[in-house]
This record gives sequence, structure tokens and C-alpha cells, in this order.
Amino acid sequence: MGHATVLLRYQSPQDNQWHESRLVIDAAEPAFYTVEQGQSLNVRVDKTDPDKITL
Repeated sequence: MGHATVLLRYQSPQDNQWHESRLVIDAAEPAFYTVEQGQSLNVRVDKTDPDKITL
């Protein structure tokens, strides 16, 4: 088992500001094997804290 840490930079729809967040992807998730550098990802941004994200 392994994991990957992905650094994401995104513009939050709540405050229209740019945020950076780290997302840890576990080897049990399909994204672990398919995420590549420079790839666009759809993320879910927490409604109360735009620095918290999930896939």
C-alpha cells in the first residue's frame, strides 16, 4: 500500500480567491494510479473552509 500527496491550487467559488491545499490519495483509490502532473481534477471544496478539499 502507498499514498501520494497532491498539491492543488484552485480558485474557490465561495470567495473567488486562489487557495492551495494538499490532498493525500491512498493506493486503494483509483485516482492513485491515474493522476499525472499538470492534470486538471474536479475537487469538492468545503463550504465553510475553502482550504479543505476532497475528490
